[in-house]
Amino acid sequence: MEPSLWGNTPHQKDLTPQNEAKTLWIESQSALTHNDLENAIYFLKQFVSRYPGQPDFLKAQILLGSALRKSGKTEESIPYFTDYIRNTQINPDSIQARLELSQAYLDTKKFSEAHLAVLEAEKALQTRPNLELRIPVLFMKAQSWIALDRDFQAFQLIESLEKQFMQGSDLKMKGKGYNLKITAKTHLCAQLNLKGNLNESQIHNQIERRGLCLLEALLIFQKTLQIGHHPFIDSTTIELEKAFSDYHQACSHPPAPKSRTRQAQNQFQKELADWLIPECQKKSSTALELLDSWKPQFPNATQSAALRLSQLLTQLISRSP
Repeated sequence: MEPSLWGNTPHQKDLTPQNEAKTLWIESQSALTHNDLENAIYFLKQFVSRYPGQPDFLKAQILLGSALRKSGKTEESIPYFTDYIRNTQINPDSIQARLELSQAYLDTKKFSEAHLAVLEAEKALQTRPNLELRIPVLFMKAQSWIALDRDFQAFQLIESLEKQFMQGSDLKMKGKGYNLKITAKTHLCAQLNLKGNLNESQIHNQIERRGLCLLEALLIFQKTLQIGHHPFIDSTTIELEKAFSDYHQACSHPPAPKSRTRQAQNQFQKELADWLIPECQKKSSTALELLDSWKPQFPNATQSAALRLSQLLTQLISRSP
């Protein structure tokens, strides 16, 4: 059922176009204040479709795009962002619109478009510098690089920003920074994925390097938990859990030379797995020992995340070769 426009108005005939526009705007703002996205979208759509000449028309477009994206109607949100950007001069709101547009493209897996949108936001910042938006724009740039498998560039960018985002008091910003850093790092670790025609020595070397890479990622996780609870704790923990699980999967199922017979391949894989699994268990044991030694440093709010990873590592280590 659509919301009524007349609930706060005693006489429908009193709703002149000017009054109706004002009422739609007030109702939309009230809905947004109460996080009522459904009604906010309804009133903003009415406002945008009926009153393009109103002073708040452009602002309504970005608010509508944002509400649609947050409600999961991401494809529908994109035209509102693009229309707003096209018809607005560069200012903090238009830079924010470019960030929202980039996120919408990421959400819909249009990764190249997401990268182009954030490059436009970065260019706009050069025209109208804004310190509050600088790190969010560069974080979005890192996100787009990760989506495009340019993980090394993303990792370097976040590492260059770490001192800046850690100086502030915004816990969410710190958490997002470390989340991006761990995501880029674990993706880099996963690039040591035993692809290609590798001999035994090369396979062992890649597994060793991948294990060391994950221990470096664990050091980032330590910092993530030390700063306290933030919205990215769960996603960061999941990222590291997946990285260690995939690592053990690679140890258990190493590749075999295709030139061999099926029987010879099976025998080669078994012998190599018997050799690699203890190596993986050793690296995970080191990770578990480090994590346990750090637990006194973690606030109560992040102890559960440390426990989750500890339990997974324990399970991976206990699997028999």
